[in-house]
Amino acid sequence: MPEYWFQKMGRFRGLKKLRFYSIGNKMIVYFSVLFAIVIILIGTITYRMFSKALEQQMVQETQKIMAQAMINADFYLSDIKTPMIMMARNPNVIHILRDYTTSEWVDRLGMQRILEDFTRNINQFKSYIKDIILVSRDGFVYNIASADEISKANPLLQSDWLKAIIAKDQKGIQFVTTHASSYYVGAFSKDKVISAVLPIEENTKVLGYVLCDINLQKFREIFESLSLGAGGYIYMVDEQGTIIVHPDSAMIGSVISFELLGRLSADGSAGTGSFKMKLDGEEQLIIYNQSKITGWMLVGDIPYANLTKAAGQNRAITYLILALGFVFIVLISFLISRQITKPLKTLIDRMKKVQTHDLSSRQVDYGQGEIAVIGQRFEGMVYEINKLISEVYVSNLKQKEAELKELQNQINPHFLYNTLQLVKAEAVFENHREVSTLVTTLGDLLRYPMYGRSEPVALREELAYIGKYTDIYQRRFRGKFEYVCEVQEDELLAMQVPKLILQPVVENGIVHGFSDTRSGGLLRIVISRNGMAVDISVWDNGKGIGEEQLKRLRERLAGGLEEDGGSIGLLNVLQRIHLKYGNDYGISVSSEQGVFTEVKLTLPIAAGERT
Repeated sequence: MPEYWFQKMGRFRGLKKLRFYSIGNKMIVYFSVLFAIVIILIGTITYRMFSKALEQQMVQETQKIMAQAMINADFYLSDIKTPMIMMARNPNVIHILRDYTTSEWVDRLGMQRILEDFTRNINQFKSYIKDIILVSRDGFVYNIASADEISKANPLLQSDWLKAIIAKDQKGIQFVTTHASSYYVGAFSKDKVISAVLPIEENTKVLGYVLCDINLQKFREIFESLSLGAGGYIYMVDEQGTIIVHPDSAMIGSVISFELLGRLSADGSAGTGSFKMKLDGEEQLIIYNQSKITGWMLVGDIPYANLTKAAGQNRAITYLILALGFVFIVLISFLISRQITKPLKTLIDRMKKVQTHDLSSRQVDYGQGEIAVIGQRFEGMVYEINKLISEVYVSNLKQKEAELKELQNQINPHFLYNTLQLVKAEAVFENHREVSTLVTTLGDLLRYPMYGRSEPVALREELAYIGKYTDIYQRRFRGKFEYVCEVQEDELLAMQVPKLILQPVVENGIVHGFSDTRSGGLLRIVISRNGMAVDISVWDNGKGIGEEQLKRLRERLAGGLEEDGGSIGLLNVLQRIHLKYGNDYGISVSSEQGVFTEVKLTLPIAAGERT
């Protein structure tokens, strides 16, 4: 603090006396104040950053959970369209709705049998469909479910919810939120259901309606297993804010607050999103996802106080650690300040040189006493550090160079043997053109790794190599798989990539992915831009990878562990990418057993090497 400020604050005795303190005491005071400010800044910034990151993580994870749940819900709601449309367009159904009330009882019995035969298996294997009902405008009602029947004392057409649908006079399927099924005679009358309604028309005249009641309990099971943590929960509302599904059954049928409904209506056009607002005096994090089928909204409600609780604990721990560090620094400053001498200044100057990466060995006179011992030890440490850095650097450089050479020279012996056997077979059948093609292709494959080993190559060269590599496999296993390469932008073909970066990935896809495939396989490489990077996706529809095996593979890649069998494989590809471009780039693996496997390489478009 400048002398000027001491004069201005002379009214404070303690600060005024600082002018007479020794340099050591001044160092302690100044450094303590500075460190206290740093503690407050670090604690505040850490808390805010952690809170923001925690909120973003919660929003992202919740949106993924809710998106999958909404897909499942939309599947149920979309899947009922088929049986409803089948009934609405069936000529017999149209005939029955038109003529039933005016027909003789014998004809009515025939119509009943026709309906029974037609609807017997219409909702088979769809346990979430509670019942499908036919109702005509003049009062005829027929339901598929044999467990209960429609009450004649409680006309279905007089139900408020159905009257509202009829009044709209809209085409296509319309969905009705949770309501009581009081139009049944027996046990069904106490149940709550979600309904879909489809008009049955003949020459634009509405003869009646097909009603599909969805089992609310089955529909709720989609959401019951969802857990948001932090005291949160998920529920579904319709366009008017009426709760359709809720963890608390007592809340079903109630209406959310006007403020929340207004905010969801305003923001819901985006389909999915999140916002914060106060509900019942407490701030809540609201996350929503809108159904593409019904327009209903799936809402996640998380108390913001619970969400930031972990951040508060992190802030307290951070402040505690920084406070302990503050005490330690003050103590060290006090001890060091008592030893400020010329040898110490010499040592500090030497340290500054080391800080600038000057690790050269020197003969420095540190005088006598403890500082001299520290100085000598410091010089010895600098010498050892310099020595170790040189040894480790050279060792790592040689190791990576050896791995690269191994990869560049790697042509699987089995692949080479099988290719020569293929050439031999074609030669026996005197297929000279095929032999020539195979030999030329094999020669190109063997020559490619040899030239410019340490130099990157254009992506088009790497893809050309892969094309020849897969061509030999396709000639050997004719009809086993097809190879497709898709490039989003032609200019991406000019970007520089490490040589042989794709071959191990493609080989894994062919050898392991198609090991059980006889025909119909597809190996696809897709190159697309991803901001300032490029994604190279190697996808196959082979046997895939099981969940446990995929988990172990990802753990090995994340930990840098050697793969089974000691092969370089994906781990070598990942290490080469990290070594060349840094840890911001690498590979990711996704798979579903029996469906697909995808290995995605992410590389920078401006291929500057890591220094």
